[in-house]
Amino acid sequence: MGEYLVLWERFAPSFAKQELLPEIEKNCEEFGIFSQTAYDAFQKNKFAANSMYFHHQYAEKDIPIGQEYEAIAYSRDRKIQPDSIQKCASKVLCFFTAYKTQPADHAMCGHHELSLIQFCKGIPPMISGLFEITDHKPLYIPEQKYIYLGSEAELRKLVRKQEATAATAELLEGLGIHNEEDFRAQGAEKISAIYEMLKKLAVEKYELGDQAVKELIYDGLFEIKMKNYRK
Repeated sequence: MGEYLVLWERFAPSFAKQELLPEIEKNCEEFGIFSQTAYDAFQKNKFAANSMYFHHQYAEKDIPIGQEYEAIAYSRDRKIQPDSIQKCASKVLCFFTAYKTQPADHAMCGHHELSLIQFCKGIPPMISGLFEITDHKPLYIPEQKYIYLGSEAELRKLVRKQEATAATAELLEGLGIHNEEDFRAQGAEKISAIYEMLKKLAVEKYELGDQAVKELIYDGLFEIKMKNYRK
């Protein structure tokens, strides 16, 4: 997991040209070049055809410049819409630091940053569903509408995981467990039984593997928390 990239927002082309790019150049002059390789890639590709600048979500692992993706999907309210998954070749031309924005040769694990991405056969229509950045206001992601880039297998696995998370949340709520404190309050025998139920669910129904069980419990409890928060 973690090979995918989640796009939060897209920069309006006019804003990127008039504001973002001059800011990047200014930062490079003022603070020095963070990565010569990345800076060269930026200069070569900053106006590349069928490319756009994006603000992306926290990376789950380091992702290098040149990373290619084969598929795209639309996500609403933190859930990938299964019918939206489709083939769409894309490539990361350059990454940028979020602080003192300038070219970087990889997206750093645990950071939300910027990226320049090229779509090989033209920018797909679903990109228009992202919030468009047109000024310097703070980060704003209305309605949690995202775009996922990854392999088709990876994106479909994420769909299975989100379905398993929903099933886990339903199971836990049915047992009267609504938060981590409730879960820890269960006896050892009951916790063991819950693990066995979720192991069967993860492996047999959703093909996620035994290692997904602990993560499903955490994600299921978070799902319950968010559902109660939205009420």
